[in-house]
Amino acid sequence: MATKLTDIDVEEVSFVDKGANEGAKVLLFKAEQPPKVAKAADNDLTRSDAGNTKKEDMHMTPQELEKKLGDQETKITELTKRAEAAEQKLDKAEADLKKAKETANTDPDAELKKKLAALPEDVRKQFEDVRKDNTDLRKRVEAAEDAAQIAEFTKRVSADIPTLPGTVEAKARVLRLVSKFEEADQKAAFEMLKAGEQHAKLVLAERGHAGEIEGSAYTELEKKAREIAKAESVTFEKGLDLATERNPELYRQYKAETV
Repeated sequence: MATKLTDIDVEEVSFVDKGANEGAKVLLFKAEQPPKVAKAADNDLTRSDAGNTKKEDMHMTPQELEKKLGDQETKITELTKRAEAAEQKLDKAEADLKKAKETANTDPDAELKKKLAALPEDVRKQFEDVRKDNTDLRKRVEAAEDAAQIAEFTKRVSADIPTLPGTVEAKARVLRLVSKFEEADQKAAFEMLKAGEQHAKLVLAERGHAGEIEGSAYTELEKKAREIAKAESVTFEKGLDLATERNPELYRQYKAETV
């Protein structure tokens, strides 16, 4: 911090080629300084960049110097306001982060459990039974939605990839998963599945296992699938799925024939 000297009488000022106190500023007037100019000069002595005075500043009039100092003070005020605003935002962000951490470590059902504990036992039991029923109902709804989706994609299996190895349900689930991809990824995956389907058909045709030769594993699976579909009132695709599950040896034989 620079030292301000006030109310002094200067009897002599000696100049040297290069001063040893680079941060010092001396402003001299022959006449008495106006109050505003004196204040501007005093403020100038307290600035941290006092040693960076430009040559042109030394030739400025008191009015020009006062204006320049005023401009600098305005800039400092603006920067101070911006710094305070930034500090407030930082404080808010830290507070939000702290609150988020506290929320993350808190049991979401803690308040509900506290209220339930205050209820009479019979009322609490009824409430818990209702919650259990709702949970069971939600599971049944989800299971029904899943079955409906699989049924829809099972139709696509029959239309697009009936010969591709794998159970009908497994292929239907794969198609459902692929349908959730981004458009470009979805297109690439479907093309790959269709290419696999074409290859499977080619292999079956070459080996005579496309239902053309009686007694092949695939032909036997088809027969069993039709029998199951008729007996249990299910689709052929579902019947084929069940036939595969109930006749694992026949399915392994089919796999061996397609290699």
